[in-house]
Amino acid sequence: MSEYSSLSPLIEEKKCYALNQNTTNNLKGALTKNSSEFLESEDDEQLLITLAFRDVVKVAQIQFSTFNDGRAPKTIKVCC
Repeated sequence: MSEYSSLSPLIEEKKCYALNQNTTNNLKGALTKNSSEFLESEDDEQLLITLAFRDVVKVAQIQFSTFNDGRAPKTIKVCC
């Protein structure tokens, strides 16, 4: 059984973006390790997030952390 490691160090933050993101609670903040930062939609419930990596990666898992106040997504779609 192989172990998984975080891909966070390989994220090319300058090439990552989120469409429809809130200007205050944006993707840049959400990619930090600061637990008080989060990503939030500006106008509606939809966000389109693009992540860029410095090298070829194999994604085996995706972890989302949410608040327990009803703002968590009901549906998540992943495209590769």
